[in-house]
Amino acid sequence: MKKYFLHELKRQFYPLIAITVVMILLHVTPLLISTSKSLETDYTHMGTLAAYVGLLAVGVPTALTQYKMKKRSTDLYYALPISHTKVLTARFLIGLILVYVPFTAAFWLGAFVVMARITDVVNAVWYIPMYFATLIPVYVIYSMTAFVYTRANRDFDGFMFILFWAFALTLVATVLLSVFDKGDIFICTYFLPFRPLDISTSFFQHKLYGLQWYAADGGEKVAMSLGFAITAALSAAATFGLFFTERRAKAENAGQLSESWFGYRVMLPLYTVCVLSLLDLKFWDTEIFLFIIFVTAAFFINVLYRRTFKIGKKQFIIFLVSVLAGIALSFIV
Repeated sequence: MKKYFLHELKRQFYPLIAITVVMILLHVTPLLISTSKSLETDYTHMGTLAAYVGLLAVGVPTALTQYKMKKRSTDLYYALPISHTKVLTARFLIGLILVYVPFTAAFWLGAFVVMARITDVVNAVWYIPMYFATLIPVYVIYSMTAFVYTRANRDFDGFMFILFWAFALTLVATVLLSVFDKGDIFICTYFLPFRPLDISTSFFQHKLYGLQWYAADGGEKVAMSLGFAITAALSAAATFGLFFTERRAKAENAGQLSESWFGYRVMLPLYTVCVLSLLDLKFWDTEIFLFIIFVTAAFFINVLYRRTFKIGKKQFIIFLVSVLAGIALSFIV
């Protein structure tokens, strides 16, 4: 595995340099051309960097595991004289390098620029805990993306799975909150997988500039703690599941229907029920348009899933039951 890891690392050297340069330019250039007064009042530049690294944590694992989506590439990689679990492990680790190295370079170069230009305004000591605290939520996004994407057998399905899982927990939390009529719907955003990165960045941005950070309390504090705990648990489970399931992965699955329980089979009914339940169908005359749009969209996603307009009897029953369950639940919510 060591030889393969070094071989792949050499292959990814130029992409690593390119990503690092782009990340530095995107983050550091605005800091250099901004006026000192602007830097003193606009402290959101770290949020922009967090957005860049968050996107990188989604894009890199999909790019490095894309070989599992095509029959020719799976045959090639699975024919190597090492197990395909080790192949995946090496590429997973290289992906982390492709995410963390550009982020590290941009983060510290940006920090030096800010400290040099507005020394008296910034509490520079907070850069250290901010850096290490950011690595964790970035890994959460990276690991969940890698696992969810590789549940699919095609590129398109993989990206759909990522979108499904990005909002699944928040959608369920919103429905439950609506059923029990408890609290502010906004607190459901704490169940988004990228929310820990957002909160961590916001907290340290305020500390850097000596500003008071809004501290959640009551129901919001509970939602934040629960959301972060669930997200961390899912990340750990995703890391384990990624390598555990790879031992039984088959090359012939590449390009076939994506029948994973982590994809369409569960997510389509879940989204259908949840979204329809959130429509106020008691006022049918005003909601009918949205109802038709969503049911039509759900049907076409089913078509994309099965790759045919001929949806089987079982699939049609599941779709119909999901729609009826969503309608029934809408009168409760």
